[in-house]
Amino acid sequence: AVRCITYTHNQQFVVSTDDAGFANIFQPNFELMVALQAHREAVRSVSFSPTDLKFATGSDDSKIHVYDFGTCQNGPEKVLSGHGGDVRCVDWHPSKGLIASCSKDSSVKLWEPRMGGCIGTLHGHKSGVHQVKWNRNGHWLLSAS
Repeated sequence: AVRCITYTHNQQFVVSTDDAGFANIFQPNFELMVALQAHREAVRSVSFSPTDLKFATGSDDSKIHVYDFGTCQNGPEKVLSGHGGDVRCVDWHPSKGLIASCSKDSSVKLWEPRMGGCIGTLHGHKSGVHQVKWNRNGHWLLSAS
């Protein structure tokens, strides 16, 4: 089953993710370009960098993979580990090199993908967090459980 679908910011490509661990990249007419085995478990979320040159995927394997759009078939550039459960959502900051993620482990994490590390963890939820979303200017981060 499809878990997530999104356009690149420039709307030149569509990416869907699924229960089998794939991130499928399509042209806007839905002609399949790349079927990428992104994770070994379900991929729940995908988000593009502001430039569309990179994308991040979050999976039930508790990891976030960061890919270069042009070379994604070579594997992830970075693997971000630190969540203690399924990664339910990832969202790239609208103008900076930051990724927000949330998990079944009740945490929200902020990542610096270039260095490959977690720069902060928020513990405000009492149960699994389902969604994170930066606002348009990136000053606020919403999370929902």
